[in-house]
Amino acid sequence: MTDSLSGEALPYGNIQIRELNEGTATDNNGYYLLHGLPAPAEYTISVSYIGYQSKEKKIKILVDKSLLLNIQLIPTRIEIPVIEKVDQRIGGDNKSNIGVHSLTIDELKTLPQGVETDILRSIQESPGVTSTSDISARYNVRGGSSNQNQVILNDATVYNPFHALGMFSIVDPEMINSVDFYKGGFPTEFSGRVSSVTELITKRGNKNRYSATASASLLTAKASFEGPVPNGSFIITSRKSISNKILKSFYNNKNVPVDFYDFSFNVNYANNKVWKDARFVFHGFWSGDNIFYDDSQRADYTWRNSIYGLSYFQASDSPLFYRLSLTASNFDGEVNPNLSKVKPKQNEVRDITYKADFTYVYSSKDIIDVGIKVNRIKTFLYLQNSYGELATIGPKGATVNASIYLKYQFLRFKDLGIDVGTRYNLISLGSGGYNANPFEPRFRLKYHVSSSINMQISAGVFLQELTTLNDEDEVISLFEPWIIMPEYMSATRSIHYNAGLNFLLTPNWKSSIEGYYKNIDGITSQSQGFQNQYEFVRSIGSYEVAGLDVLIRENIKQFNTWLSYGFMNNTYRFTDLEPTDFPSNYDITHAVTLGTAYSRNNLKLSAGLNWHSGKPTTVPIEGNEIINDDVNYDKTNNNTLEEYMRVDVSAMYDFNISRNLKCNAG
Repeated sequence: MTDSLSGEALPYGNIQIRELNEGTATDNNGYYLLHGLPAPAEYTISVSYIGYQSKEKKIKILVDKSLLLNIQLIPTRIEIPVIEKVDQRIGGDNKSNIGVHSLTIDELKTLPQGVETDILRSIQESPGVTSTSDISARYNVRGGSSNQNQVILNDATVYNPFHALGMFSIVDPEMINSVDFYKGGFPTEFSGRVSSVTELITKRGNKNRYSATASASLLTAKASFEGPVPNGSFIITSRKSISNKILKSFYNNKNVPVDFYDFSFNVNYANNKVWKDARFVFHGFWSGDNIFYDDSQRADYTWRNSIYGLSYFQASDSPLFYRLSLTASNFDGEVNPNLSKVKPKQNEVRDITYKADFTYVYSSKDIIDVGIKVNRIKTFLYLQNSYGELATIGPKGATVNASIYLKYQFLRFKDLGIDVGTRYNLISLGSGGYNANPFEPRFRLKYHVSSSINMQISAGVFLQELTTLNDEDEVISLFEPWIIMPEYMSATRSIHYNAGLNFLLTPNWKSSIEGYYKNIDGITSQSQGFQNQYEFVRSIGSYEVAGLDVLIRENIKQFNTWLSYGFMNNTYRFTDLEPTDFPSNYDITHAVTLGTAYSRNNLKLSAGLNWHSGKPTTVPIEGNEIINDDVNYDKTNNNTLEEYMRVDVSAMYDFNISRNLKCNAG
């Protein structure tokens, strides 16, 4: 499903067969699949998408023959709903989507924002997700640490997805078409993290005409250019910091010389005369941050990301579809102490990933998915411990993880869908391996109790072989150095259990309740007094998290309102520290988010309130630097912060200066 004017994919749209009263929804690439239709027969397909004219089309289905149909919709000037889509509709298809928070960028722009519209800050509106601080866009998902969250951009892992001391993400929303955020029990095709996955799909670009945009805020200037190429399209986006004065209000009026940029491109090609029913995508992304003080007594900081990728999607007349991709993701971070007391640090990550995913659809409507993923990763870490010793950490060469997965979706029943599968890790990155258990079984179920209620459950095992050396005592974390688990340690292992209900209270009001339990073994910590590279990091224990997420949302004409509540009980069991037990600074018992938005024509107004109970913290005894490497602290998390509340209000108006020039004020 695509936009008729630009050719851009339309994610999360609704597809329905009138005669059978059956339907489905497009995925985050705009693809959809209606399978197991009785044939031969003629049907009426009805297509709808918020902000577009609905469309009906007659189709003819032949025996043992697939029909490839690209539906183009014409945009209309109507109001856009704002809140997340946890379920496409209560009476929709029977594919499980428990714990999924999906957003389009049009929806994202109407949420209350801070300095910049930001993807990773916006997913914190979802219950069960909390920020590490009011300054940082880093987030914790259901009691997990920030390094247990994976951000994927077009199949490539982004190792440091934050700008400006972590204030907002490096991914400009102007380049993104859809966002899928999995906060627990994610599907079998994802691997490498134990708490959450955020999957970002970039825009394809306008295939019908050239266009350019430019804008500026108190912090950044950005521009984009898109248009057609022979048998395809392209889009280029760029963003650059122009002033850091607005950041002073976040850092107690202290000046931090933040300088950053990001740049991306995406080129799509599809020519049925050359390669029938195939699509090729070539994409790239770069970002960089610098903090350079004009003072030799202050340390300098730099970090960079670069991503390249090529993917190939193939459909066919038979019910077999496959997708191949090759990506390279690099990260470089460095702390240059100059003449200061700050400890030097340098980190490099080199990740080359190959993926192949195959999907076969049976006449019974069941689907089987098979895939292989090969990661070639090299990490390098140079640092200094508290005794002034310098060490190079990490394997001398690159290591490889190879895994395969198999997933079977039982979709033959109208009201019941079952998704069962497993990953199997053939080769592990670290010599420590998987503690003699390389399997990652996953299970998901969805059952329609009635037309207004459905029930979903999921369970799964998740493994992670990469970790970061992060210091919870830091007021602001510039970047978290990544390393492969040392050979004397096993991979971090997590087990998720989730169960939830979705309710259609009225035609305009929906509600969801989801309970969860998560156990994670193999929490890591940096040892400050290490003597060699075999002592620099250690496993210090495990933790258990149990909680409840509640979401109520409404959409009545131009108004949208949502209320979320999260309850969490976090129990830590430390085996290698004195004292053996202490609270986690992720332990927020109660969290509430209330928001409302009004959208009419070109005007968008929104407001949001965030409140949560106090969380454990470690208080500095002396020292008050924003970037602190030389501060003394009280006992770990021995204090509790007061209750927290924040109110955000935003207003946005779009207007045309001329026929072909569009401006935005907010």
